[in-house]
Amino acid sequence: MFYKEGDIEKALLRLGIDATQRRSELVALCPMHKYRIGKEDSNPSWSINADTGAHHCFSCGYKGNLLTLISDLLEYGDLEKSKSWLRSNTDVDWDLVSKQLEEAKKTYIHLPKLVPMSEARLAVFQAVPEWAARDRGLTKQSCELYGLRWRESDSTWVLPIRSLDHHKLLGWQEKGHISRRFFNRPPGIPKSKTLFGIDVWEGGQMIVVESPLDAVKLKSVGIPGGVATCGAIISSEQIEIMRRAEVLIIAMDNDEAGKKASNFLLDSFRKLGLECWFFNYGDSDKKDIGDLTPDQIDWGLENARHCVLGRSAIQ
Repeated sequence: MFYKEGDIEKALLRLGIDATQRRSELVALCPMHKYRIGKEDSNPSWSINADTGAHHCFSCGYKGNLLTLISDLLEYGDLEKSKSWLRSNTDVDWDLVSKQLEEAKKTYIHLPKLVPMSEARLAVFQAVPEWAARDRGLTKQSCELYGLRWRESDSTWVLPIRSLDHHKLLGWQEKGHISRRFFNRPPGIPKSKTLFGIDVWEGGQMIVVESPLDAVKLKSVGIPGGVATCGAIISSEQIEIMRRAEVLIIAMDNDEAGKKASNFLLDSFRKLGLECWFFNYGDSDKKDIGDLTPDQIDWGLENARHCVLGRSAIQ
């Protein structure tokens, strides 16, 4: 046994993975399914050994060990960072896992090297058609402001991801307009080191959402300051960017993953002494900003709950 009882389960909870114990295995929806094949795992096909941390998805083939899992989900690309995260979030005895550190060198699945990016790569895509913008409740002007592009051949949104300081193109996310197809290009794009829309943000109020299209939706209804984390997993680098806001409103998705992300941010902000508000979905069963009407968005912002309320600020 490399890990003590409960260590791996604790790590999974901190990573936002809900797993069910089955003998010596913890079974869950594959956490890298969407990244690898463009769609979410619909049936639990991923398992991790509760003793060794070795894991494998029998559907998409994703495999490795606990350290590589942490590195992939948090986009560290460095096992030493994963080791430090694990030490901070569990009670791991490192004498017991020394063997696994050696094995990690053999089992780590390296992400491909990033392809050099240039603005010319976006030129092959078209401007967003008015009908597609209208379907999402977006204005053509907001799509242009955020630099959104469109691939006509398969009705796919192209959402540029840019660096924090110089707004250099890092790559983009592809999101099907009708299908659930989702892909990052190039694979391994360091989206955790920036926020979508940071090149548009002008200071003052910042509203943090999960999906880039939700950030554009905010601007489309006349509300500035929308940026997106591009998912429910939030990095320390993204939190540092949020600290730049004069007024910070967190509007993660209205689902289990979004609430976990909001709780993670609440705990992180408390440690940093950072003030924020949490968007109020009220009685709505809608999943995110994109599903709400302009009036519902206005109400949710006007009735946002201050972090001083603790967990009760998050619905």
